[in-house]
Amino acid sequence: MERWRKLTRNQQIGIMAAALVLIIVGALLIFGGDDDLQGTAGGSDRDGDTVADESDRCPDDAGDPNLAGCPDGDSDGVPDIDDACPADPNDAVGDPCNHDEDGDGVLDVDDACPNLANDGIGDPCNPDDNVVPTDVPTEVPTEIVPTEVPTEVVVPTEAPTEEAVPTEVPTEVATEVATEVPTEVPTEPAPTEVAALPTEAPTEEGGQAGATINVGFEASIGVDGAVTFTNTSSGDTFAGFSWNFGDGSAASTETSPTHTYLNAGTYAVTLTATTSDGRTLTATSDVVLTEEQLPPVSCAFNIVVVGQSGPPYTLPLEVQFVNNSQNVASYVWTFEDNSTSTDANPVNRTYSVAGSYPIKLDCISPRGNLVANGSVNATQSGGGSQTFRAGFTASPGSGEAPLTVQFTDTSVGAVSWAWDFGDGNTSTDQNPTHQYTTVGVFNVTLTVSNGTLTAVATGSIETVTALARPIADFSVTPQEGNAP
Repeated sequence: MERWRKLTRNQQIGIMAAALVLIIVGALLIFGGDDDLQGTAGGSDRDGDTVADESDRCPDDAGDPNLAGCPDGDSDGVPDIDDACPADPNDAVGDPCNHDEDGDGVLDVDDACPNLANDGIGDPCNPDDNVVPTDVPTEVPTEIVPTEVPTEVVVPTEAPTEEAVPTEVPTEVATEVATEVPTEVPTEPAPTEVAALPTEAPTEEGGQAGATINVGFEASIGVDGAVTFTNTSSGDTFAGFSWNFGDGSAASTETSPTHTYLNAGTYAVTLTATTSDGRTLTATSDVVLTEEQLPPVSCAFNIVVVGQSGPPYTLPLEVQFVNNSQNVASYVWTFEDNSTSTDANPVNRTYSVAGSYPIKLDCISPRGNLVANGSVNATQSGGGSQTFRAGFTASPGSGEAPLTVQFTDTSVGAVSWAWDFGDGNTSTDQNPTHQYTTVGVFNVTLTVSNGTLTAVATGSIETVTALARPIADFSVTPQEGNAP
């Protein structure tokens, strides 16, 4: 009691409230309680079937206490969770379903016609067991043998030369495709030949049966820089070819074309072949050109007097200009009145007044610009037609210094020649020989005269130091694949 007095009023109130709560809870447990707890020996019963959840096999579905709290939908004494036929009250054991609805001696689970009592055999459904239905097949094939040839084949890595057409259908179809392509490139190939590794594909329609379609080519670089491509494709009749020379020039559809490159460098050349059945296959190879393999660049033109012979010529004078330049990308003509033309061969011009008319041709090349000069001298007399032009060739056009070059005059109608070799030396011979002793590019000028007209042709000679041999390189696209 002394301790109770020492408690504060709030502490005393709290203790009395807790005691009151305990008294109320005890009274409820003894005298009342939740109806849901009746008969559960103090445990929970969620479905209210008087079977405690801990003993109830179906705690969420109210059922028979004699069946561990599980429902029995067909009242056959088998709980639904164990009954294979929960809606069949005649199923005494539940599994299997032993019910025979039509009483023909065939259990419903085996009877195709469970409601047809005359069906003695159960299946098919037929009241007369001695009559076989006409719409029921007597035999059903259990296996279908394929009649088509397998569509997958192994792509060979090498093209067979000749093969006989197989007469038997293979029983096994290969599923792997050869994927190995040689990856090594010869370190010292011939400097003027390049070969593209062919692509291969199985031959289909249009090709030789059992053979392989090969797409490839070889490239040979000539002394004048022209590259000859030899098409080595085989195994098909081929619908066509298309060549991409790798320098931005127009494509070629020739089978084995020749192409001239104006600059040294490495060019990826691609041959695209269209097979007879419409597929496309490609082969790609690099063509490497050095400066010494490039063709010579020359700038020259012909002056053709139309309808007269001479010299001298009679006014009016109609003149045709014929471009004789080599390996030039574009041109600019400048005439005596400062008019210009960018045509390779401009339209004819007519001169009605006697005099000398200067003509200039600028030749624009990736390797440098050259100029050819000429003139038209119109006088009174003559008649007929006459051709007059300046021109020459040089062999070789480039090489290692010291380089000896043979110049050959190709002028028409000339009676005198004046050569300027571009290194400070000159000659008046028609076909001179000259040696270049230093390295460089030398512009050569030939001025010719027919006694009345003069014409000029220019070209270039390039000398270089010794160079390493070129190495060919190539790639193939695609390297592998299934046809088509």
